[in-house]
Amino acid sequence: MICYRCKNNIPNDAVKCPVCGVKTMPFVGAKACPRCGTVNPVSARFCISDGYSFVEEEGQTVHDEYEDDRDEGYDEENEEETATAASKRKKHGILRLFMWLLIAIVCLIVSAVAGYHIFKPKTYQIESQAMDALVGAGLKNISVKVDLSKTAKLAGTAKNADEKAFAEVIVQKIPKVARVENNIIVMQVVPKPEELEKAINKSLNSQGFPGIVVSVNTALAASVIGTVPSEYDRNKVLSIVKANKDVKDIKDNLNVDATLAQPAATVQPLSPPTSPTSITRPVPPIPQPAETDEQTDAPTPPAPVQSVSTPKPAPEPLRQPQPMPQPTAVTVPQPAPGTLESSINKALKNAGLTKVTAEVNENLDVTLKGTVSSARDKNKAFDTTKQVKGTKKIKDKIFVVEQ
Repeated sequence: MICYRCKNNIPNDAVKCPVCGVKTMPFVGAKACPRCGTVNPVSARFCISDGYSFVEEEGQTVHDEYEDDRDEGYDEENEEETATAASKRKKHGILRLFMWLLIAIVCLIVSAVAGYHIFKPKTYQIESQAMDALVGAGLKNISVKVDLSKTAKLAGTAKNADEKAFAEVIVQKIPKVARVENNIIVMQVVPKPEELEKAINKSLNSQGFPGIVVSVNTALAASVIGTVPSEYDRNKVLSIVKANKDVKDIKDNLNVDATLAQPAATVQPLSPPTSPTSITRPVPPIPQPAETDEQTDAPTPPAPVQSVSTPKPAPEPLRQPQPMPQPTAVTVPQPAPGTLESSINKALKNAGLTKVTAEVNENLDVTLKGTVSSARDKNKAFDTTKQVKGTKKIKDKIFVVEQ
C-alpha cells in the first residue's frame, strides 16, 4: 500500500506510515486503488496517484451488490407474501364455508315453509271450523291445532271438568276430525271476597233476613253478624251461608233474642145460635077399665100415639168477639258502657276491621276511631256497630287512608 502523503510503500496492515507517521486510513470508508494501492477517499472518482477511474468499478460493484441484495430481499418478501396469501386463502375458505352453510339453512327454511303452505289448506279449514264452533259455545280460552293426520289437539284453560269435556265433544263433531287430544287445563276460578259477600247478603235479604250482615275476608271466611229471634232462624241463616260452595269457613256471631218474636193472636170462632127442635115422644097408654068375662073375646085396639111438642127454648144471645191480646211491653235492660264497648270491638274484629276501635260513654253514645283503606270498609264498620244490641248513636272519627 502506498502512503498518500509521502508516496512510500507501506505494509497493508500498517496503521501509520513508518516514514511520515500519517494514519494509513484517515477517511471513513476509504478505498484503495487496485492499480497502485493508494488509499483514496470514498468519494474519490479517480485515484490521486495514477488517475485510475473508480466510476466503472463502483458501478459494476454496486450493481452486483444491488442484485445480490435484491435477490436476498426478494426471497424474504416472497416468503412473507406467500404466508400472507396462505392466511388470506384460509380466511376466504372459512368465509365460503359459512356462506354455503347459510345458503343451505335458508334453503331448508324455504322448503319447510313451502311444504307447510302446500299442506296447510288441508288442515286449515278444519281448524277454522273447530275454532268457530268453540267460540260460538262461549269457550274463548281454548285453541285447536290439527296436524296432517287430522288429529285435533286442544289446549287452553277451562273453568271446570264439564267445560273441558264439552269442548272435546264439540270438536269431535267437526267433519274430517279423526282423533282428539284433550290437553285443556282446568283452572278453578276463585271469586273476589267483595263479590262473594255481596251475593250472600243479597240471598239473605231475599229470604227474609235483612238485618243480618255477612263479611268475607281474603281467605274466603264468612263472619255472620246480627240478631235472630230463635235458634231455628239461626240455623236457617247459617244454612243459607253454607249453601255457597266458595265459602271456606263460617264464624257464627249471631245472637238469639226471643223478645223479637211476637206471638200470633188467637181468634175464637163465633158459635151459631141454636134453633128449637120438635121432639116426638110416645104417649103412655091410657088405663082402661077392667074387662069382664064377656068381653075377653073381643080384640083390644092399640093405643094411639100422640105427638107432643116441647116448648121452644129462648134464643141465646150472640157472643161478642173477644178482643185480641195486646203484646205486653218488655223493658230491655240497657247494657253497661264497658260491656257494650267490648261487644262492639269484638264484632269489629270479627268483621276484619282490626284498625277500628269503639269508645262508649255513659249515654251509650259510640265513637268509632281508626283508619280504613276504603269507604266500603267505613260503611261496613257502621253497619257492624249498628247490629250490636244497645247501640244508640254513632259518632264518626274514622279516616280513609288509601293504600
